[in-house]
Amino acid sequence: MTNATETTRKVGRPKERTDARQKLLTHARELFVVMPYDKVSTRLIAQKAGVNIA
Repeated sequence: MTNATETTRKVGRPKERTDARQKLLTHARELFVVMPYDKVSTRLIAQKAGVNIA
């Protein structure tokens, strides 16, 4: 049984805290500076940031 005061995490989420959000934002800004807006994809941003696309 789990304790009601425990914080629950969604299935598939990593147990440890990651800085993926910050990595994505940083790399997205960098890509938008050097590439046209319509050429930057979420897949490309994730690849450059080194995080899982899912």
